[in-house]
Amino acid sequence: MCACTCTRTCSHPSGSSDQVLLPIWKDPVCGDGNCEWPWEFPSWGRFGCQADCGQNDKTTPIVVNVRADFTGHPTISSSVLMNNAKWNLCLEDEARRKRGEADLCWYDEDQPFTEVQVNSINAAQVIDGKWYVIVKGDYAGRVSGAIYDITNSSNPVAIPTTPSWESCKLVRRRVVPATQTALRRLLAAYTQANKVGGEGGRRIIAEVVDEISQMEGLKHINFTKYRRRMPEVATQQELLETTAALSGQGNVNSSSSTAAVGTASGSETRETGTLNAAATSATGATAIGGSIRSNGSGARA
Repeated sequence: MCACTCTRTCSHPSGSSDQVLLPIWKDPVCGDGNCEWPWEFPSWGRFGCQADCGQNDKTTPIVVNVRADFTGHPTISSSVLMNNAKWNLCLEDEARRKRGEADLCWYDEDQPFTEVQVNSINAAQVIDGKWYVIVKGDYAGRVSGAIYDITNSSNPVAIPTTPSWESCKLVRRRVVPATQTALRRLLAAYTQANKVGGEGGRRIIAEVVDEISQMEGLKHINFTKYRRRMPEVATQQELLETTAALSGQGNVNSSSSTAAVGTASGSETRETGTLNAAATSATGATAIGGSIRSNGSGARA
């Protein structure tokens, strides 16, 4: 508990004096029977002090529909995009900010994503005010959503957001052949798998092969035999031979292998640099029924 005290000096007829410490302020304690505004207030959700201030019945039931699709990026893996993105629902409160306190957010911690493709419904009970959805780490702009008032559960009403909460459309400046994209993804996966090693490394490569098998332009290829082979790949040469077979380019010699792996490493360096740069500013916020408040704009593909 934090408390402030003052000192008062008391004089006695004998001429001696005593110093008495008197408390002048201390942190409010929920449950002491005294509702100390603004630190204590009627409870709603997980906030406030019901014991001292009662309950706030003036709340609105809403649902936040969060959608995300982290797949299909030409240079960044879906798992990297997924692991960096988080979101939360917060109440803009100027009074709290003036006191040096953070805005109240519905979730105690920002919500992560656990799947590369998401369409989730999240319920909340909110008080009147200016709410905003904050999305962090969405480097490629893959998170979108909508908010609905479900006071009438049989007829949800969409609550407008400013700006509209939409995902970014992936615009490629040049057309990259599917086989070239697949090769880059496999090389990057091999490098990562080689660092991880063991079953974890084999799983990384298997996941990338599954992802590549869904690429436009490669769906006609039967990936069954490559799924069997990829977990057994032990050298760069074997990896290049497999990717060459995928693209119908025949055998690849060792010198080609070395050059290709060097190129992949450079690509990874550029990708890491891009993510690090984006991480310093990739924070966005969409206001519900109000204007946007943003701490920066993320790098959008």
